[in-house]
Amino acid sequence: MSDLLTQTPAPAPEQPITIVGTPLPPPPPAPDDQGPDRRRLLAVISAVALLAAVVMGLLWMSAASARDDAAVERDDARAATVAESDRAEEAVAELAEARTDLDVAATTNEQLATESAAAETAAAEAAARAEAAEAATAELQAQNVELTTEVAALESSLTDAETAAAEAATSAAETAPAAEAPATAAFDIAAAVEFARFLGESLASVEGPTVLGQGQHTCLGTAVVNDIGLDAIGAGLQTDASNGASSALDEAIERGAISCGIDPSAIF
Repeated sequence: MSDLLTQTPAPAPEQPITIVGTPLPPPPPAPDDQGPDRRRLLAVISAVALLAAVVMGLLWMSAASARDDAAVERDDARAATVAESDRAEEAVAELAEARTDLDVAATTNEQLATESAAAETAAAEAAARAEAAEAATAELQAQNVELTTEVAALESSLTDAETAAAEAATSAAETAPAAEAPATAAFDIAAAVEFARFLGESLASVEGPTVLGQGQHTCLGTAVVNDIGLDAIGAGLQTDASNGASSALDEAIERGAISCGIDPSAIF
C-alpha cells in the first residue's frame, strides 16, 4: 500500500483536448477505501445483521409460540365458558325442577293436613257419639234394672193380693159353701198412672232415647201391661232373656204403639 502511494505515475502522451457538454464520471475511490478496516467493518455489520436476524427469528418464533399458546388458552377459555354455561343451565333446570317438586310437596302437605284435620274432627265426633251411646246405654240399663225391680215388687204385691184373695175365698167357702167364689184379684194398671208412664218411657227407650210425650208413654205402658202382663214384660227385659220372651215383648210394644196411635218407627 505504501509503495503504491510513493510511486508516481508516468505522464500520459499529449492529446488534443476536446470539450464535451457531458459531465465527467466521479473519480474512482481511493485505494484506502478497499483496505482491511473496510472489510472488518463489513464483517462486523454482517455479524450484527446475522445476530439481529437470529434474534428476530427467535423473537418471531417466541411470538408465534406465544400466539399459539394464547390461541390454545383462548380456545380452552371458550370451552370452559361453554361448559360453565352448560352447567349453569343444568343448575337452573335442576333448581326449577326442585322448586316444582317443592310446590308439589307443599300442596301434598296441605292436603294431608286438611285430611288429617278432617279425620281428627270425625274421630272426635265419633268419640262423642260413642260416649253419648255409652251414657244412654248405662242409663237404659239402670232404667231396666229399676223397672225390673219395680215389676218384681208389683209381682210380689200381686202375688200377695192373689194369696190374700185366695185365702179369703177359701175362708168364705168354708163358712158359706153355697156362696159364689170371688174372682181372682188383678193388677189395675189404669190406677197406677205414674207407673204406667214410667213403664211406657222405659219400653220406648229400649232401642234408644225416646221421642214420645208423657201421655204417649202412659198409654203405651198401659197397653203393654194389659196385653201380656207384668210377668212377660219382666221376662222380656231381662239381660239374659230368651229370644221368645224378647220377641213377645217387642210384638206387644208394637201392638201397644199402634193402639195408642204411635208410629212404631219412633220406638224401634
